[in-house]
Amino acid sequence: MFLSNLAIARPVLALVFAATLVIFGLISYKDLSIDLMPNVEFPIITITTIFRGADPETIETEVTDKIEDDLATLAGIKELYSYSAENVSVIVVQFELEVNLDTATQDVRDRLSRLQRSLPEDIEPPIVQKIDFQSIPIVSVAVSGDVTPQDLASFVKDTIKPRIESSTGVGRVDILGIRNREIRVWLNHDAMASYGVSAFEIVGALQSSNIQIPSGRVETGDREYIVVTTGEIKYFDEFKDIVVATRNGTLVRLSDVARVEDGLEDLRSLSRLNGASAVSLQVFKLSGANTISVAEKVKEEVELLKAELPPGITVTVPLDTSVFIRDSFEETINHILGGGLLAILVVLLFLGNFRTTIIAAITIPTSIISTFIFMRALDFSLNMLTLLAIALSVGMLIDDAIVVLENIYRHNEKGEPSMEAARKGAKEIGFAVLATTLCIVAVFIPVAFMRGLIGRFIYQYGITVAVAVATSYLVAMTVTPMLASRFLSGEKSPFILFKWFDAGFQKLENGYRWLIEAALRRKGLTIFFAVIALVAALFAFAATPSEFESEVDDSQFQVNIELPVGSSLSR
Repeated sequence: MFLSNLAIARPVLALVFAATLVIFGLISYKDLSIDLMPNVEFPIITITTIFRGADPETIETEVTDKIEDDLATLAGIKELYSYSAENVSVIVVQFELEVNLDTATQDVRDRLSRLQRSLPEDIEPPIVQKIDFQSIPIVSVAVSGDVTPQDLASFVKDTIKPRIESSTGVGRVDILGIRNREIRVWLNHDAMASYGVSAFEIVGALQSSNIQIPSGRVETGDREYIVVTTGEIKYFDEFKDIVVATRNGTLVRLSDVARVEDGLEDLRSLSRLNGASAVSLQVFKLSGANTISVAEKVKEEVELLKAELPPGITVTVPLDTSVFIRDSFEETINHILGGGLLAILVVLLFLGNFRTTIIAAITIPTSIISTFIFMRALDFSLNMLTLLAIALSVGMLIDDAIVVLENIYRHNEKGEPSMEAARKGAKEIGFAVLATTLCIVAVFIPVAFMRGLIGRFIYQYGITVAVAVATSYLVAMTVTPMLASRFLSGEKSPFILFKWFDAGFQKLENGYRWLIEAALRRKGLTIFFAVIALVAALFAFAATPSEFESEVDDSQFQVNIELPVGSSLSR
C-alpha cells in the first residue's frame, strides 16, 4: 500500500511523523481537563427573583404566576414548574433536548425584560441561569476561631476569600454561615401616631437619605471633574438623625418614632465544624478547568494562609471532591497501562521474538498518545467514559499492529529480506486491516450520535474509540512496517519459556481442531446448542436490572433533613 511503501522507503519521514504525533499528543494530554464525567449541557434554566419582605402568597400572585404565564408560550418547553417562598420566586424551565439552550436562554431574558414593567417596583431583576450539574463545590474551606462573628466574617471576606479566588482555575467562592452587619429599625407605633407619621414616610426617608447619584461633570478651562451627589450614611449614629417628616415646623427624626439597632442579619445559613460554629467557603471551578489541578492550587493557598493567620483563627479543608476523581483517574490509568503491558506480553509469547515485541511496545503507546491530539481538538476531557474508551481501544490498537507484524514476520521466517518482507506483508494485509478498522468505526460513530440524554453522555466515548482505532491503523501502516524493515529478523528466541509455551499452545490447538471437527460432524446438535445459548442470553439480558448510572462508593455520605415550614434555623 502507498502509506507502508512510503514509510519503508523514507524511514526518517516516518520517524519524524511518529515523533510529531507523540510530542503533540503529550502536549494535548497536558491541556486536557480532568473530570469524573463528561460535561453535558442539560436544557434546563432557572429564573430566580428576589422580592424582599414579601410573603409566599404575594410572591406567587405578583411574581411567579406572571412570569409563568408569559413564558408558557415559548416554543420548545417540555416542562415548567415553580417554587414560591418568602422573599424569593424560583421557576425551572426544562426545554426539549433538541432546543439550542443559548438561544432559549436569550429568549427568556428578552421576555423578562419586557415583563419587568408589569412586576412590582421593589423586586430585584430576575436572574436567569443555566443548570450545570458539574457546577458543584470541588473544595470546602472551613474557618473558625475564638473571635466575634463580626471579626471572623470580616477576616473571611477581606482576606481569605480574595486569596482563594485568585487561585488559578477558581470560578467563584460562596460563603456560608456568615451574618452580615444590618441596621434594624423598630417602629414605635404610639410615637408614630403621636407625630402623625406613617411607615411609608419612614421607608421613603431611609431610601432617600442613603443614596449616591452620579450628577454629570463640570468643565473648568482645561480640567474636567466628575460630579457625584453623595448621601450615603457612613456612621451608625447618622441613622438616628434622619429626618422622616416635618410637623408644624418641627423636624421629626427617626429616633423620635423608632428604636435603631446596630446588629446582624437574620440567620439564614449555618456552618459547623466538629460541633463548633465556623464559616464555610464553597469553591467552584471554572468551566473546563482541571478539577484536580484547581483543588491542589486551592489547598496550596490554604497552606500559605495558615502561616499568616492571626492568633485564634484556624483554616482547614474538610471536603475535597477531587480526591475521588484523582483516585478513579489513577486507577483507570493503571488499568490501561496494565492492559498495554499484557498485550505486549501476548505478542512476545506468541511470536517468540523480542524485536517484534519492541516494535509492538513502540506502536501501542504511539497510537494511544496520538488519540489525545484529537481529544484536545474536539474539546473533550479525561473522564471515566473517555478513559474507558481508551482502555477498550487498547485491545483494538494491538490488533492492527499484531496482524501487520505477524504477516511481516511470516515472510521474514521464509528467508525474505526484512525490507521485502515488510513491503509484502503490509501490502497483503493492508486492505483487510482497513476493512476491520472501518467496521469498528462504523459501529461506534452511530453510538456517539445517539439521540436523547444518553447520547449526550456517550458522545465522547464513541468518538474517542473511533479516533483511537483510526489512529492505530495509521500507525500500523506506517511506523510498524518501517520499524520491521529495519530491525525485524525471522529467528525465534532460544529462550526455553517460548518452547514450553509453543508446546502447550500446540496441545490447545489440537484440542480446538478436535472440537471443530466434532461440531462439523454434528451440525444439527451444534446449531441446537447455539440456539439454546442465544435464548439463555436473551433471558439473562431481560432479567438484568438497568439504570442510567451505577452507584459509586466514594467513602462519603450526606444527610438531608427537611423541617416543617416556618422552623427556626437557630433552634
